[in-house]
Amino acid sequence: MEVSGNADWLDTSTTISVRVRDRSPLETVVVRWSPDGGSNQETAMNDVGGDVFEAEIGPFTTVQSASVRMVAIDELGNAGGATIELPVVACP
Repeated sequence: MEVSGNADWLDTSTTISVRVRDRSPLETVVVRWSPDGGSNQETAMNDVGGDVFEAEIGPFTTVQSASVRMVAIDELGNAGGATIELPVVACP
């Protein structure tokens, strides 16, 4: 399973995109993120075609570094993931 991710520059919220490739059909792809550095959120990612999944995360209300983890689970129960740190510049 190969998982990689990227995001547009963050303001209040942003769309996270991840390309997932697996030999087995995927059961689910989620993004786990923290809007305030403490409480974790989980958002299901939508299949937009071409092995790409997207989800919107946010809103962010403070300047911070957000830890974002994308996790893919295939129908066999195997999981793979990638974590990225993103700078957050919140709009007033």
